[in-house]
Amino acid sequence: GTGKRLAAGLVARLVFEECSTPGTSAADDYFQRTMPGGVLHIDGRAYADGDGQKPAGYAYHQRTRAFGDRIIGHIQRQRGAGAVIIISQVEDLAPSFVGELVRMIQSASSADLSNSDVSNGRVAAGEGDKDAVRWNNVLFILTSYLGADKIFQLIHVYEGIELISDKDLTSAVRNDVDDHFGSSTGLGNAINTIATFMPLEVEQMEDVLDRKVRQLSRKHEGSLWKRLDVTERALSYFAGLDHIEYLSMKNRETGSTVFSFSKRGAHTLDDDVLLQSLRSARRHMPARPHEVAVFDYDLNKGVATVTWCVDYADNAEQGSDRPAARRHRDLSAYDKCGDVGWRGEIR
Repeated sequence: GTGKRLAAGLVARLVFEECSTPGTSAADDYFQRTMPGGVLHIDGRAYADGDGQKPAGYAYHQRTRAFGDRIIGHIQRQRGAGAVIIISQVEDLAPSFVGELVRMIQSASSADLSNSDVSNGRVAAGEGDKDAVRWNNVLFILTSYLGADKIFQLIHVYEGIELISDKDLTSAVRNDVDDHFGSSTGLGNAINTIATFMPLEVEQMEDVLDRKVRQLSRKHEGSLWKRLDVTERALSYFAGLDHIEYLSMKNRETGSTVFSFSKRGAHTLDDDVLLQSLRSARRHMPARPHEVAVFDYDLNKGVATVTWCVDYADNAEQGSDRPAARRHRDLSAYDKCGDVGWRGEIR
């Protein structure tokens, strides 16, 4: 729930210069529906062995061939226009395919490879083959939970994330890849760059929830409201301990908390109470496309409201992104607030 798959999709779109902004749908659904044609997504779970053992004989040959053919076929269909292969949850990939994957990653440089070479379970340069595949314009992106345990160990040692070096993080992931698959596979060394995604703390969860609200705001701007805002206290409450399960790491000697993070990451926010309330309010509110809808929550009363407000500063901000400080405020910060468009009890 730290955004690995979504980041992989954004990188893929940047490669093909398709920089669209994610909508309000769940990340998995968005990932599947919006990939450019040059992107192939493979779920590692689809190539996992149930008992964790390498299939023997013909079964091994057939499964390896299907795996290699899928990637080779995608690159061939691109006809030299470049290709991105995203393999999510690579830790679930069975040993049957890891060696094949490593050979393909290592070959994604300047070699021409024939389809038959890969289908036969080996990747070698093909000379003069009409089905040769050029690998020098291919990007592999692998997402994984591997390294998480070692990263948590580093967080405990350094009592937080601020002092952990990029070198330590990279080594933690690369070493865990080798531990998981075996160093003899060469997957750890075949990976050029490692980007680590740290556990999400309360502040980052607030930022993610804020972005989800703004995505919903943009979807209905000019039709239902001028924009949708959320007050600071409402955002803090619904991204806080009352609605999200956080885990804490403590100093063994003092018992003080050194790091707290969301157990399920941003996945928890897919069905967040705040977003559910906003979707309910949207269906029952009258349209006021020239006014700002402001969502607020009174903790003492357990009542959420959407109030119609006027913000004259909007006129100077049209056509540009609003400064961060204006994304969620207290109701008193608006020039004028009047009717309550929606009210609901949340306990």
